[in-house]
This record gives sequence, C-alpha cells and structure tokens, in this order.
Amino acid sequence: MKINIIGAGPAGVSAAYRAIKEGHDVTIYEKEKVLAKKPCGEASFSEIEQLTPFSKFDKQDFILAKFRKALVYINHNFVSELKMPFQCYVFNKSRFLEEYLEYAEALGVKVKRGTLVTENSDVWKEEMVIDATGYIRMSRFAKQQCPKVIPVLRAYTDNNKIINDDEILIDIIGPGYFWIFPYDNLYNVGYGGHINSGDVKTILNECIKHYNLTVKSRIDGAGIVVSGPPKRLIYGNIRLAGESMGAVNAGTGEGIRFSLYAGMMAIDNDYEKKFWKMHGENLKRCVKFGGIFLSLKPEQFKKIFDDASPELMMTLVDGKKLNLKTGLQLLFKDPSLFFKYIKS
Repeated sequence: MKINIIGAGPAGVSAAYRAIKEGHDVTIYEKEKVLAKKPCGEASFSEIEQLTPFSKFDKQDFILAKFRKALVYINHNFVSELKMPFQCYVFNKSRFLEEYLEYAEALGVKVKRGTLVTENSDVWKEEMVIDATGYIRMSRFAKQQCPKVIPVLRAYTDNNKIINDDEILIDIIGPGYFWIFPYDNLYNVGYGGHINSGDVKTILNECIKHYNLTVKSRIDGAGIVVSGPPKRLIYGNIRLAGESMGAVNAGTGEGIRFSLYAGMMAIDNDYEKKFWKMHGENLKRCVKFGGIFLSLKPEQFKKIFDDASPELMMTLVDGKKLNLKTGLQLLFKDPSLFFKYIKS
C-alpha cells in the first residue's frame, strides 16, 4: 500500500518506520527543513526505549540527562522530592528525530523536507494518509470536539547548578507549572498554563529571574492540546496521529511517548480501538485530574506524594484506573482526593 505521512514529528517518524517495515511504500512530508522546530520540554519516561529502533537507548548521543528525582515547588516554596520508579530522560529532540528518521530512510522511506502540504494537494488523496501535522488538523476534523489548547513558552538558559544533573525542578504556579530540566551544559526551562500567552510570558520571566537564570536562546512558543483525544481518529483515508489527535498528558504536558505509540499503531485496522484501550481513557482521565493536581495545596501534595508507592505515583501521573491496592493507598492518604479521582 502507498502511504503518505504529513509531519515528521514523533508520530510521523514512528509511523513511517513501522509502515516501511511492514512492506508499504512510504513518503513522509515535512514543511520544515529542520526537525523538532516546535518547542517542548524534551523529556520522557524510559518506556520510549521500546518504541524506537535504537539499541542501548541510554547510550545514544541525543541523551543529555537521566533523572529519577523531581523537586516539586508550589509558588517557589519547596514541597516534596518525588522519587520516580523508573529512569527518565531529557534529550535533544531534533537529534533524536533526525537519527530515528535515518533508520526509516535506510529501509526505503522517501522524505520530502521543506514541503508544505496544502489543503488541495493530491498528497491527501493517497490510499492511506497519516496526518501528524498538529492540533490544527484535529480542530478541522473533530469540530464537534474542538480541542482545548494552552500556550507554552520555552527557552534555554545557563546551567547555574541550582539542581543536580540527575534531577528536575517543577514549580506549580497558578494554573500551570514552570520547569527546569538539565540540558547538557544548559537548562531547558519553560512555563505552560491555562491562561493567556501574555500572562505565560510574565510568569516565565519572573521564574527565570527568581531562579537567577540567564537566557541563552530566544524564547519560543507553541500551543499544546490538553483536552485529550477524540473518539474518532479515522476519517476516510486519513488517520490522525500525535498531537493531531490530542496525544498529550494534560496533567504533565508530556506528549512524545504517546505520539510514538500513536504513530506505531496508526496503520493498524483496529487503530482507534487499540489506542483508546491502551491510552485514550487514561489521557481523558488526565484532563480531569490535571486540574485537580494543579489545585493541590502544599500540605496535600506532600501528604499524597511523599513515600507514595511506585504504583500509586504512576496511577496519578499517567491517569491510570485505581485498583484495589492503589485505591486503598489514596483513600488512606487523602479521602477527598480519592473521591475526586473516582469521579474523574
């Protein structure tokens, strides 16, 4: 089958790699000449190791930091140190995608960079088209389920050693959070929230000043979907993947992992059913719990997450259903939050 893929982000590249390995004739179109132009935190869980062709993933040159600790602040006041139950990575997203795409090209994927696919292009008429262009496409196809999009700003700053290289910093401020991730000899910093872009910029600049950081790049902005995926992912010959179908954790802002999953599944006949069973319900649950998470008072946050079991932490972070064990743990820690989570 001939398959056109629009967009060479995580979803588009993983879709191309999977499709070419299945024996399809694949062409990928990317409007930019350089990949990963959209700004993000460039971090993900070690789970992405199994979603790429790289052997010894943690040894790849695009890996810039490995962490298992998150220092959590609320309004600049330290609250808790979260110990992650697994390895997490910060990486150069552009280099990651370029190297991933090389694997796909070596197998025969044709890549057309600097090619903007317009609405009337014949590219959309191929037997199968995987649309990995971003949330605008989701708005076009799922008008009855228009996605909620929030502004995010990101910059690179000097590394002033405010955190160790094996930890990250999260500062919950208002309806969003500021982050500091180690990025080789720099920091990847940013803020995203449920407010207008002007206020996002104000908070970002205040945080940069508060943490005594010096900006070493321009400040880039983007919008991310925080309403989760729509039920429908297939429209005739077109399949939505990545942020085109809201593959973002609304609580944490993480999207790379879910976009890789969506890309790998997109050619399957049961794509919608498979993605929803594996991630859809969880991502929708994150939409509701994300707001609850951001509204927690410092003493609540500390009580819930201090000494939380790995299972409970992942349930809350990834929007998983409570089972008997994690339900009892959360009920014991905070009954009111337990009932709010059940409702979500």
